Amino acid sequence: MYGKEVNSRIRIIPAGPVNIVKNLAKLSKDKKIPYNIFGIIDADQEDDRNVYQLFGSEAPERQIIKDVYSNFLKILSDRLSLNEEIVKEEIGKIIVIPNHHEWLTRLENRFNLPNNILWTILVSIWVANCLPRAKGEELIKLIQDNLVRQ
Repeated sequence: MYGKEVNSRIRIIPAGPVNIVKNLAKLSKDKKIPYNIFGIIDADQEDDRNVYQLFGSEAPERQIIKDVYSNFLKILSDRLSLNEEIVKEEIGKIIVIPNHHEWLTRLENRFNLPNNILWTILVSIWVANCLPRAKGEELIKLIQDNLVRQ
């Protein structure tokens, strides 16, 4: 989606709670810190003009897992080299757990996958099949514009 010149100039750093992300982005925008920060927050958080809000209406774990489960289970099963019914059953058990932060760890344990492998697969399926192209291009442009702002 973008070239190595952009990849080599960015670093993704989890910053913690949404208020921290918003504050860091505002400080950067106001040039109060010596860092160029582009904050990204989850779709289920309150919008703020200093950060980019992810596409959707729910936390990323909920949005991505539910969308892939509902519409692209065959693709996921194929990528995991697992029986589709088993994948359907296991995800069905997980998505009823109220704390969505537990979903990935539990699924990785059930599917015997290393940390973050399942998330990488889920996100790649979701981006290829669910994310509107215009939204992806919008995010890329904002990142590129932010690099120029330095």
